[in-house]
Amino acid sequence: MFSYQRNFFEETQVVTREFFWSLFDDATARYRVQRHREVKARLGEWQQLLTDEDFQAFDREQSVQRDLKKRAAYLKLSDEDRVKSWCQWLKRSLPGLMFMGYFDVTTNSKGRQGRWRCKRGARLSGLVVLDVDHLKDDPRQVFDSWTAEQRQDMVFCMKSPGGEGLKVVFKAHPEWGNLADNIIEKALQLGQQPDLSGIDISRTCFVSLKEDIFFIDEQELFSYENPEFVETWRDTYRAGGTVYPAYHDKNDYHRTGAAAVHRADAADADGPADGKTVREGETAGVADAAADTLSYGAWTGTCGELMEEIYRETGLPGSQPEGKPRLSRHTESLARAYDLLVMTGRNKQRVEQLLRAQPWVKAIVDERGEDVAKTVDDADALVGKKEREYGANIRPKRKTTDAIQRLLAAAAKDAPQAAPGTLNMREWGERLAALFDDYPCLRELCAEVQPEVYPVILFASAAFLGTLLTRTWYSYWFAPDIRRRLNYCVVIIGDPASGKSVINWIYKLLCAPLLAADKVGNDAVNRYKKERNERATSTKEQRKEALKQPDVIIRCHGSRTANGVFIEDMVKAVDIVQGEPMNLHLLTFDTELDNATIASKGGQWIDKSVFELKAFHNETDDQQYRNVDSVNGPFDVFWNFVYTGTPLSLRRKVTDRNFGSGLSTRLAVIPMPATDYKMPELVQKPRTDHARQELLKTWAFRLDGVCGELPVWPLCELIYDWQKDRTAIAEFNDDPADEMLLKRIGYYGINVAAPFIVMRHWDEWQATKTFTVDDKDKELCRLVLDVQYHCQHHFFGRMARAYFDNQKRDDLENRQRASKYDQCYEQLPETFTVQDIVSGYGVNENTAAATASRLCKNGYVERLKQGQYRKLKHSLL
Repeated sequence: MFSYQRNFFEETQVVTREFFWSLFDDATARYRVQRHREVKARLGEWQQLLTDEDFQAFDREQSVQRDLKKRAAYLKLSDEDRVKSWCQWLKRSLPGLMFMGYFDVTTNSKGRQGRWRCKRGARLSGLVVLDVDHLKDDPRQVFDSWTAEQRQDMVFCMKSPGGEGLKVVFKAHPEWGNLADNIIEKALQLGQQPDLSGIDISRTCFVSLKEDIFFIDEQELFSYENPEFVETWRDTYRAGGTVYPAYHDKNDYHRTGAAAVHRADAADADGPADGKTVREGETAGVADAAADTLSYGAWTGTCGELMEEIYRETGLPGSQPEGKPRLSRHTESLARAYDLLVMTGRNKQRVEQLLRAQPWVKAIVDERGEDVAKTVDDADALVGKKEREYGANIRPKRKTTDAIQRLLAAAAKDAPQAAPGTLNMREWGERLAALFDDYPCLRELCAEVQPEVYPVILFASAAFLGTLLTRTWYSYWFAPDIRRRLNYCVVIIGDPASGKSVINWIYKLLCAPLLAADKVGNDAVNRYKKERNERATSTKEQRKEALKQPDVIIRCHGSRTANGVFIEDMVKAVDIVQGEPMNLHLLTFDTELDNATIASKGGQWIDKSVFELKAFHNETDDQQYRNVDSVNGPFDVFWNFVYTGTPLSLRRKVTDRNFGSGLSTRLAVIPMPATDYKMPELVQKPRTDHARQELLKTWAFRLDGVCGELPVWPLCELIYDWQKDRTAIAEFNDDPADEMLLKRIGYYGINVAAPFIVMRHWDEWQATKTFTVDDKDKELCRLVLDVQYHCQHHFFGRMARAYFDNQKRDDLENRQRASKYDQCYEQLPETFTVQDIVSGYGVNENTAAATASRLCKNGYVERLKQGQYRKLKHSLL
């Protein structure tokens, strides 16, 4: 068995015979192979290729690609290099096969399961690929020249897409050794020089033309197994044991066993022996360096702790046992010097001290007088180059950042169970079901739905119950002096006929107190309107006593409520709570989200998008109209809303265009899971569970009378720690999108959990007007946080990343629009004279002297001596 992967970001798949031939029959692949060979042969005529339509399409795509670093790197290329890049792309865009293995199902960094291309899931196929490049003779003639004995273990041979090489797939020989050993032995047998960069089983073999297949044994290619080879080398491969040291020519081959280790030692011994161990006038400070602390992002620890984590699996450089891949001590010290310079702000003296404290560095200093100072200088030059290319915001190498992430994960409290955006609806439902015995109404609310729907029920019912608790408030960890109210902006999203109607049933039961009160008010308003209309058409009615508009409070409003009515009712919805006036929340529930979105087409007056934004923090709005019926003056927005809708309606509601308004971070968008073709149970005469309905209504009327401060500060402490940990991870990942989506999640942790916590501690609350938050309450709050966090990423993660990517793109484009003055400055050498300014700027000496003076005055350069200057900044931007 072997594998195929369409692109690096997708999972692999096992190749079948039919799929294999479909790749070689693909017309697009055939066209790209032919174009690649044509362009490769014409690279010397690259000027003519600039007018090629295919190149121009490629050039346009690369010039506007979303990856800013790749785009910037591409834009710096010369025209000739762009043509070469196109030539390479024609090959790399071809379908790729991985003959040497396939992959088990594993979980990637985002929590998704699949056949990902990773070493821990790698399975050797028992086949090996020898990649022979740059043949002087025709590849077909080379293949024909091989004897039957040389071909006896081959199962496939093909001319490479470039037309100058061969891809030979043969059966592994366990007696030869591992993959690298087999490649070397086969190359020697065929009299060729191998490409040893292909010893990774994930190394892609791009398809060529069908007629370029010189030999294929389909039976062996698709079904070959070699259990002996696989069992012998699988674990070694997964541990990285197939790495092979560099070689010089075909006479310098050594296998990866003891000979390779001895050769690596010999290579280390070739280092310089006469370098200074310590710079003149400086102290190494080795004794104190091991205990020195480092900080990077959210991580703080000792250098020794970091090095231990980096080399936890492989062992320290130079300490690998015989038969294991050997890490070059010099190369590793150079790489770690680079990392430490980035982490210490390029403090070379401190980095040298830290390096000298590392055991493998001490060893090469003792053995051959390794020049550590030069290593640090070389690493500093690399850091400087990266800073000039990408700005000051550069990171350590991947090996170090991965180690730091592991250290952070080990230290983080309540580490997330899944990657952002992963929706574990079933798991969340099971966690909620475990709390049924602790919280009143939870079991009754979720009685007729699957566990995957429990999170939907939790958020929607909390919004209705929390609106009944409108006369309560709490203090939050951010600005604790502000009275926070129970605010909800909940949207339930599901496909048509996915079961969203259950929310309508819950609404009618839990909001029974509001609906009953509103019916009295609506009836009074309708009578008033009817009588007023009769007064306008009847002389007899006009002689009666003047009508008085009823003074009622109506709190439930549909999406089609006129703004004038909406604002008037919001201003009137006030109650006296503990001797002070207190605004009551209005509530909107709509089973069609499009009602709230498309209604805006009826005129700006009906659009409540501003209210939706201000409702979450009860922010102030103001209205000043001449209309005698309108309410004038400022008012605070107290409004909860719950919508259900389809994914299409959500895309109309929150778009890339309006994402920056902040609505998305205020919304709690919870998905209805797919029905998965499950039919409900057939019941001929369903019975209404009156006891269940009465229980829910009873609790609704109880909560409608609750008032006072909710003592939920222990939840604030939990939320603070939860958010702090995830903010630290976002900082480490340099992910402003994650940080933005995190900021309002904590409010839902309290708002959703609070109504159920009040019911759970009802007797204590009735007796003392307070209650004690315990671990069960924290468990419910933590569940709400997890649901909201992952749902935010699921629905809005892409938009959030695009929002910041667009900002970075705009910043980059602005920086790239450098003036001629700026460009001339950047072209000046690090140390320059007035004459350099004359040459670079194309001005006379007087103007050049004035320019130098201006640059000094603005802090871009410093004057070394008369007429000579040094740059302090690489750019004026």
